[in-house]
Amino acid sequence: MERMHKPQINSGADPKENLGYVHFAVSLESTESIVHMTALFRSNELIIKGEPQPTGDGYYESIIADPEGNLIEHTV
Repeated sequence: MERMHKPQINSGADPKENLGYVHFAVSLESTESIVHMTALFRSNELIIKGEPQPTGDGYYESIIADPEGNLIEHTV
């Protein structure tokens, strides 16, 4: 399993104050499926936080916020 690390987030801070998660990530089959799912979420009035696009680290993704504000990344 690949893990993402950002050591600068916790530098100098009490680790107990930084518990939790940043977002959920779901791997899809293709860039077309990401575009399709983003359109589906939009039609169901979910908030699109990041339009489908290539990332600087070689992925293709979109990000939505669920009704409770949790961020969900769809990636391939």
